[in-house]
Amino acid sequence: MFDPKPYCPRFIEIHNSGFKTFDLADLRIAKQNTKNGQIESVSPVTGGHHLFFPGDYLAVTDDPDKLMDCCYVHDPETLISCKGLPAMDDSQGTMMILDKFLQVLDEMSYNQQMHYPLLSSAEGVSLERISFDVPSDHVSNWHSAAATEGYSTPGRINSQSLFSVALNEEIEIEPDIFTPDQDGHYDFVMIRYYFPHPGAMATILVMDPRGRIIKTIAENQLLGSEGFFTWDGINDYGQKARTGIYMVYVRIFDAKGKVRNYKKTCVLSPGTRH
Repeated sequence: MFDPKPYCPRFIEIHNSGFKTFDLADLRIAKQNTKNGQIESVSPVTGGHHLFFPGDYLAVTDDPDKLMDCCYVHDPETLISCKGLPAMDDSQGTMMILDKFLQVLDEMSYNQQMHYPLLSSAEGVSLERISFDVPSDHVSNWHSAAATEGYSTPGRINSQSLFSVALNEEIEIEPDIFTPDQDGHYDFVMIRYYFPHPGAMATILVMDPRGRIIKTIAENQLLGSEGFFTWDGINDYGQKARTGIYMVYVRIFDAKGKVRNYKKTCVLSPGTRH
């Protein structure tokens, strides 16, 4: 939460997605200077010892009591007081998690354009990471928190979180029906890919039933071996697409010069799917 409502504190949620237990006393939060790229405002996550177990979600803030007044917090024990929490710009910035030797463990660059474009205001809306199997610097791996969750979920699983499942094909679309209404259920469609080797180039287009391109998701973009892109139902003009069936066209050009074309369909539905 980098742009909270007035009188509400900012917070950074951290999640232990591995199998190792950490002591928060060994972790640091910092930000990157946008002009020279240097690490600055380094602060211990906490002044005392606090075990960070696998699977835990914790929200780091400079005022836990005030955060509970502003957001629904299911367990106050998940809030970590950090009086030296680096100040976050309300439009863009880069935040980092460091170890005690100041080595970067993870970092995330944010900006207002990463929010769902049809929000009346991004103020008081958290950006949530979709998958912990995809690097945090992947822009498509972030989405605005669901309205039904009060636009934030400090200290608990993200409202927009998705879990990985095995792919049966190189390109898969999920879900086949999505409802971009910010209720935390199928708010976007995911175009997932898996290839035996990295180095493929992808062009991904969304077309309406008449074959017209309404959204360019990727254009000759270099891919890794696996990952995903998302479409939130917004067209290239920043407008919400009409309800109906859409074709997702994927063109892959690999390092050996082989071209593969995929055509997948999805349905943009107005209703809420539970």
